[in-house]
Amino acid sequence: MPLNLGFQQQMRWGWEFARRVEAWTWAPAFKPNAPSKWLRDQSAFGKYMTSAAADQALPNKMNCWEAVMFSGYLAGIYSKAEVVDSLRMRTGTQLTRLAAYMLNNPDMTVAKDAPIPATIPLGSLIMFGRESDHFAFSLGGDRVVHLDKSQQGNQTIGFLRDNGYRGGTFWPMFVKRPPAPADMA
Repeated sequence: MPLNLGFQQQMRWGWEFARRVEAWTWAPAFKPNAPSKWLRDQSAFGKYMTSAAADQALPNKMNCWEAVMFSGYLAGIYSKAEVVDSLRMRTGTQLTRLAAYMLNNPDMTVAKDAPIPATIPLGSLIMFGRESDHFAFSLGGDRVVHLDKSQQGNQTIGFLRDNGYRGGTFWPMFVKRPPAPADMA
């Protein structure tokens, strides 16, 4: 069951992402259920999210889906443990729990050649491609905030599709309200 966030919570999440994304750098994914401690600990993001230390600096290197969920943590929506759970691989698949959630009854699916809806609800998560190729957070209308290697920040979905994100090859686009922690267990 998706979270029913209030307007202020949605705005806080979007604000946390939008105000920080230009200072963040894309980095390979944290692997919370990797087979060895060495693999799990290679990411500054992973070290931060699995540490109980209160005096750590916030990480500034992560991938797109980590950035979406980390922004939710910074906005007070999720705990560290809930973010880590969302990034674990779903048993028997190559998908994170977050990606599997997005593919299960999305609120909206948009094919690459279909018109982009004029309004995607504020606070929705957006996944591009069936393999969770890219994630973004909806700022409402057709605006999103996202983190990528080559471009990031506040852009339109049309820009990502037509001019931007890796040639616009990762479609369809799946839109869904953020998951409740139980959806990622």
